[in-house]
Amino acid sequence: MKHSIVTLNDHYLVGSAASGHDFVQNMYGMYIRYEQNLDTSKTNLEISSIAQDKLYKPLFWTSLGWISAHDPISSETIINGINNNAIVTSQLLRIKRDYKDVLVSAWQTWSSESSWEEFCASPIGFSMIKSFEEAANQFTYETVISYETLVENPHRVLTSIVEHLLPRQDNPELETFGQAKRTINLDVIDAVVQDSKVRDCRPGVSQGLLESVGVWKQFISKTQAEEVDEFVESL
Repeated sequence: MKHSIVTLNDHYLVGSAASGHDFVQNMYGMYIRYEQNLDTSKTNLEISSIAQDKLYKPLFWTSLGWISAHDPISSETIINGINNNAIVTSQLLRIKRDYKDVLVSAWQTWSSESSWEEFCASPIGFSMIKSFEEAANQFTYETVISYETLVENPHRVLTSIVEHLLPRQDNPELETFGQAKRTINLDVIDAVVQDSKVRDCRPGVSQGLLESVGVWKQFISKTQAEEVDEFVESL
């Protein structure tokens, strides 16, 4: 008798502070909430982190400890998981966002009382970005997500994320090996895109919204932006 097996191992969305990784995890948790018609006080982030209860793969955002907020998943956590064969490439996803927007968002969130120059020179400015990149570049990622592409094409990107996280038949002895055990509900994808307000993050739609693409243009000069680009190129 051949048994049906499914693995619901944890997945990690790695991104710098203010990269949108928590936004994506929230959208994934919202998808599970709507698809399962959950009546719970748990947040979407909490639903995402215990997704195995509803036969989905859990997703956690992380900046590998390089963030000015609670982030228990360090690069050492991932390294130890890899060394113990508990984490493989398919469990690692990466999200990237224009570092001008990342830095401006971090500045206005955590250190708005400082000048731009003071923030960039602080431990949560350029140095935190450099440390995060050094940590993140240790790993190989199954999927790399562009925050800008998510905002521009949320249906396509969210569908691809959910597709990656669907539980699949893990028994190679069965003809159904590798097939998804669920079908993506496109009506739910539509609802999540609508309710998450991800389209409000498109350039020029919402004044001052730190999640917006190109928000840096509202806070720093072209010269300051060029300095960020030069810094990023040096990493």
